[in-house]
Amino acid sequence: MSVAISTLQVGNADPVEAAAPILALSKVKKGFPRKDVLKSIDLSIAPGQLVALVGNNGQGKTTLMNILATVTKPTEGQVTWDGVDIARSPNGLREVLGYLPQHFGIYPNLNAVEFLSYLAALKGIAQIGKSFRNEVTTKAFIFRTREFEQAELEFFCAP
Repeated sequence: MSVAISTLQVGNADPVEAAAPILALSKVKKGFPRKDVLKSIDLSIAPGQLVALVGNNGQGKTTLMNILATVTKPTEGQVTWDGVDIARSPNGLREVLGYLPQHFGIYPNLNAVEFLSYLAALKGIAQIGKSFRNEVTTKAFIFRTREFEQAELEFFCAP
């Protein structure tokens, strides 16, 4: 079995007059010493398209996401973002990309606001504003607990 890629057009875009692809994969392959994980993936994604990656464990979903997030490079093939090869010039994509993998390194003693402030700083946002703090507080109210706002990140992570 392999990764299934499903796309759906959303919004007012006319599929007949679809815009040029913003993200394009051409013959993307990724191999490891004992296994070829991705075998010649071709895909074009236009603005307004939603994409779902579906597959069993070990089928290449995470590997493909790591390539798209510029965490790793494909063994062969090319990925372009707005016409630019992301392996050669990843910064244009990195400026607009938000990617949180299933397993990631965290600072478990930070609370939700502190962690989001940290992520904002990594993305070059000087500080989170009062409106953001108010939104977190509102979400805490919806969950009927201030523990949401003050909880350390371990509270939000599955065991």
